[in-house]
Amino acid sequence: MRHSVYCKKCKQTIESKSRHDFVKCSCGAVMLDGGIGGGNRVLGYLSDMEDRSVYVYMDGKKKVYLPTEVLQRRWEEIQKVHLPTEVLQRHCEEKDKVN
Repeated sequence: MRHSVYCKKCKQTIESKSRHDFVKCSCGAVMLDGGIGGGNRVLGYLSDMEDRSVYVYMDGKKKVYLPTEVLQRRWEEIQKVHLPTEVLQRHCEEKDKVN
């Protein structure tokens, strides 16, 4: 994974690579801290930045890079396919009554 953002003001991409790696763009409008671990932070106005984070997974010996929006879209598709918990629970209860 790569934790990075693009500053629209100074047109610079910055990346925080580790837990205590605090970085800011050249104009100071966008800042990152915390690397890819939990508790990472993005500082600045959302209107001044664009997410450039990338996730990597291994497909055999090949690295595949996916931007966060691709993962978000896929997650939303998966959620649409699965039934809500209440529907599944009701189905299981009805099935138990029949058996």
